[in-house]
Formats: sequence, structure tokens, C-alpha cells
Amino acid sequence: MRPADRVDVLGAREVDARAHDVVQPRAGIAERVFPVGRLDRDTTGLLLLTNDGDLCFRLTHPTWGVDKEYEATVAAPLHEAALAALRQGVQLEDGPTHPCQVLQQDHDAGTLVRLVLHEGRKRQVRRMLAAVGHPVLQLRRTRIGTLRFRDGAPDPATVQLAYDQIDFGRGIDAFLTGMSATSVYAVCRGLEEAGVKPNQGIGITEELLDARSLFLTPNTTTVYVLACLNLKDGPVVLRVPPRVLGPVDDANFRWVVDVGLTGPDKGAGGEYLFVPPGYKRTVPAKGYHVAKPRTNRLLIFYRVFVEKGDLAAAAAGVKAKAAVFPLSQAAKPPATAFVNTSGVKFNTISANDFSFYEELNAIVQNEPADWVDANTVGLYAAIGIRKGQPFAPDARMKKTLTESVAVANAIARSNAFASRDPRTRIFRDRQWVTPFVGGSYQFLAGAERLLDAQVMFFYLATGITPAMSEAKPGTGSAYALAFRDATGNYLDGGRTYKVTLPGPIPAKNFWAFTVYDNQTRSLLPTDQKSAGVDSNLPGIKKNADGGATVWFGPKAPAGNEANWVQTMPGKGYNLILRLYGPLEPWFNQTWQPGDLELQM
Repeated sequence: MRPADRVDVLGAREVDARAHDVVQPRAGIAERVFPVGRLDRDTTGLLLLTNDGDLCFRLTHPTWGVDKEYEATVAAPLHEAALAALRQGVQLEDGPTHPCQVLQQDHDAGTLVRLVLHEGRKRQVRRMLAAVGHPVLQLRRTRIGTLRFRDGAPDPATVQLAYDQIDFGRGIDAFLTGMSATSVYAVCRGLEEAGVKPNQGIGITEELLDARSLFLTPNTTTVYVLACLNLKDGPVVLRVPPRVLGPVDDANFRWVVDVGLTGPDKGAGGEYLFVPPGYKRTVPAKGYHVAKPRTNRLLIFYRVFVEKGDLAAAAAGVKAKAAVFPLSQAAKPPATAFVNTSGVKFNTISANDFSFYEELNAIVQNEPADWVDANTVGLYAAIGIRKGQPFAPDARMKKTLTESVAVANAIARSNAFASRDPRTRIFRDRQWVTPFVGGSYQFLAGAERLLDAQVMFFYLATGITPAMSEAKPGTGSAYALAFRDATGNYLDGGRTYKVTLPGPIPAKNFWAFTVYDNQTRSLLPTDQKSAGVDSNLPGIKKNADGGATVWFGPKAPAGNEANWVQTMPGKGYNLILRLYGPLEPWFNQTWQPGDLELQM
């Protein structure tokens, strides 16, 4: 809460102490932060400070329609002409204001006027009220406003405020709860745009992934196979080749079954039969690994092991043995369409604006009514998303949800980039973090659902399987994320850092670094196609102890070009260290990677 006598208008001549000048040194923040909106010297209220310029723009620019709420005390009640003028827009010296919402009520010190704007000019509220003949005596910016009751009964303004607030909050909750589902939806939509049709096609990254395809935190060191199923029309068969590894997840990104080495085929390959929820007909008793998911839409992605760097052979092995087709056509399966998705421009990341709710509605319409628990069904229904009914919010509700999703996105980013849960720290004195708090792929700690860990994972990543969080020495993968350097500052693409992995590095198979764009959470789009380095690359230099030092920066350090990951000036980024086949020193923490050290 910013008190009076602190000015928050960037560039204002009367500034004596801006709130961001006060907050930054006290909080130890090195980079510049922006106030979201403005509060002049005589105005109290809540002010959000952020170092995310895009978020600041979305919350303040009138084109996004995000509400700013103020309470102003004036000496006398406003007459109808003054109220109408404010609601329609008044003429100021810098042009007419946009229409706004205005309510007034009696107050001990005069009349309380509540205004809801979606623009933010200098001293705008004071100038608006002065223009209609009611100078402001006191001004406060607030999210909800003063709540008034007569012997416990809310007055009409309080009722409206309460419902506005609950709609706003439920919009936030729907984003944080539903992002797992919209992520599956977005992957399947993106694959279909790339030519991989549900129940008919399989996508293969035959030449690996690169930044032209937008995926949440993928790697660029292995061949991926992806497919989507939709069981609305009946059971579907998925044929899996030998020696692969990966999960099948449902429409809410819940694990259904693994295929390959950690699945029931144990790496031998085989046919999986996926049966729709509520299916009553008889299914074959033999010949299939049968799974009965809770949802119609399923996402399959598995890794293919590449022998001696031969990507073409790995892709050919998939095409020879993999297939997908409806059970009804099992006697004479149609040919599966294989699509090389390497280098193809398509987006698999769900929306962070109002269209998020439209994605969520499309999911609800495709799934059975009980595809999630009753409380979650009720949450989505409370904002107008109900199965069998159109999603048609009125103007007020659409504006509320537009603001909800902007704030929810800020919450998800803050939770991912600056987790307040100390359990996300992998090592007590290092910057490396993980969302797998407690080692549970269901984000459980006993009876407790770790909500922030769950949100962190699904905002940054795709795919869930017990194998990701329950790896044993020599199997699976280990992941460590870094958003900050050794001093705690966010990574800056215009600066150079180095990190040392002490030897011997505890990876049975290999290790890899990959860098990701902070905005998209997908691969950082540099001239370096792989967006990273790994221990299988020819020419990578090892240290005397068998470890390695890797450099991150816009230019390759002389003599260390093979150990360099390219970054971009003006772009923030984060990175993931992956250990494939992590060994015991990783689990007992007798081995720890260094932090990223800024090079001056």
C-alpha cells in the first residue's frame, strides 16, 4: 500500500520520492521496475510494481480494458447531469476521457464517489471531478471499495462490489486451475494445424525441435513422437514401437499410462486400446494393453532413442512400427499419416488473454460432464462455462474476466519465476529450483495438494508421468531450472554468464542445458538451432576433473565456442539442466551444479 506524499508518475516533475525508488533498494531489486498506473502525491491506495513491461502495458493501456477503481470523497452529492457527464466522458485539456462507471453514496465526510476507469492519465480522477464542479477532498485507489451494511444487510453498492469481486476471483481461479487442460487443448490444436490429425496422424521431430515450433520447455536432444486422440466416437488403438519412453495424459493433463520402457509393454512395443469414459460395449479381452481414461481427449508423446546420432534411422523405426486407428477399423487399419514437425511453425501454448476462457469452454463441450471433480465443474460454471450451453458473457463479465486473466497470468509468472515456497529450492544455497516438491507427480504431500507447485509446473511444462518425479539412480531424467544468477538477479540475454558442472557429472547417459524465452516459455529463438549444448556434441570441452564449464551470452567466448549457449540482448531467459540417467550423487546431493556467474 502506497501512502500519501509518495508520487508515482514516471517523469513527473514534482517527484520527490517515487515508490519504485523506495521499494527497489529495500527489496534488493537491481533491474528497473514500473508502476502499473499512477498515484499522485495526495492519493493513497494499492499500487502494483513490476519489471515486466508487457504486463504493465496490458494492465494500463485502455485497449485491454482492465479496470482501475477509485474512491473519491467530495463535498456534496453529484447531480444527474454531472453523473451522466462522467459516465459518458468529460472534456479535459488533454482530450475527452473514456466512458467510466460511477456510483455515489453518502459518507460521513461528504459524498463518496466510486469510479471505475480503464485508462490512466495524470491526476485524471481529480481533473474529471473538478470538471463537473466537485473538487476531490480525498482520493483512494482500491480493488473493491468501501463495504457498507445496515445492521448486517449490505446496501446495493456493496452487493454489486461483492459480486464483481467474486467473479474476478473465480476468473483467476479458473485460469490457475484450468491451465493444465488448456495446455493439452493447445498442443492438440497446434498439432492439427501442423497436419497431425486426431486418431489419424502421428508427428515426429525427425530433425529435432527448434524455436520455430512453440512448445513449453521442450528439449532439443531427442526425437519426439506426438499424437492426439479423441474418443468421442469410440475406442482408439495406438501401436507403439519398441524401445521408446513417454506418457499418455488425459484432457486435464492427468497421467493415464506410460508407453515403452516404463509402460506395460516394458519396451517391447505393442498395441494400447483407449476406451472412452462410460463406454458400455464389449472390448477385446486379449491383444491390447487396455486403458480407461476419464476424458475423451488424450495426448501421447514419447521419446525415441537415437543410436549413434542416426536421426533418420530413429524416425524410420517409428514409421515402420507405430500406428493409430479406431478400434472399429482394427481388422483393416487405415494407413497412419506421419508428419515431420521439425522446423514447422506452429503454436502449442495456450492463451494468456480472454481467449483462454474460450479454450476452456471448448474443452468442457468435448468432455463428459464429470471429466473433473464437482468443485471444478462448479468453478467453471460460475463464470459461465457449462456443458451443453453457449459461453456468452455479457460486457461486464467479459471485462471482469479480461482483468482476471491478466492478474492470473501475473500470479502464475510470479509463482514460477520467484517461488515463495522454499521447498522448490533443490539446494539450500543455490538458485536451482524444481516444481516437483515432495517428489510427487500428483503434487501431493500427504493429504495436501501443493497448489503452487502444480501451477508452476503446468505454466512452464507439458507432460506428466510418475517417471518424472520418481526417478531412481541410473533411470529416467532429473531436471533443475534456473531463472536467476548466483547473486539472485534474473538472467539477462545481453550479458555473459558461466556455470560449472563439477566432475564427474552424475549422468549415466548424458547431460544437457537448454535455454527458454521468458515470454513464451519456449525455446529461445537465436541463431543457435539447438538453443543449448549437451555432452554428446562433438568438440565439447571437459575440465580436468571430468566436469564442464558452459557459457551463456550473446557472443561466443574465445576458445570456448563449443561450450557456449547463445542468448539475445534485450531478452530475458531461463534454462533447464537435464541429467539423463541421473546417478546417486544427484539424489544424495553430494554433487551440486554451480550457479550462473555473471562475467564482468
